[in-house]
Amino acid sequence: MKALKWIVFSAALLVCSVGFSQTTPKFAQINRQSVITSMPELAAAQKTAEDFQKEHIAVIEDMQVELNKFIEEVSKGFDALSDVAKAAKQTEIQDRQARIQEYQQNASTLVQAKQTELMQPILEKFAKAVEEVAKEQSITWVLDISTGSDVIYSATNAPDITQDVTKKLGITPTAQ
Repeated sequence: MKALKWIVFSAALLVCSVGFSQTTPKFAQINRQSVITSMPELAAAQKTAEDFQKEHIAVIEDMQVELNKFIEEVSKGFDALSDVAKAAKQTEIQDRQARIQEYQQNASTLVQAKQTELMQPILEKFAKAVEEVAKEQSITWVLDISTGSDVIYSATNAPDITQDVTKKLGITPTAQ
């Protein structure tokens, strides 16, 4: 009878330990910044965003040059103008300044949207590689250690899958 109790107890303990080992979450860490800055797609996206921004800067500079020319022309004969004409020229100068400022604000929004658009496929590719590595290694949680704010808990012996993800992406991480 004692032997039967011992066998049942041992079997129950074995079942519980197997059950617990399957449900215990496995944590790993990754340096997202290191991986993403190593991706060749990032340089191309940054170049495209920079070129896009330069186009808008050139437009703003052209608008400013035109405004300066207009102000110079108006100032040459300003004293000879009637009060109504002076007020009209001042209003036109203010309108042009307002258009430049509005364009600057719109351009800033467009540049941010372009940067987001260009980064989206890079971030998706990174996320897919992390997911694949995590599944291959049966990892439940992957914590980003590059910012510090995304780390909930990280033991000193937590596996770091940065190298595995960069290998999956076929890249060499940049030194951080």
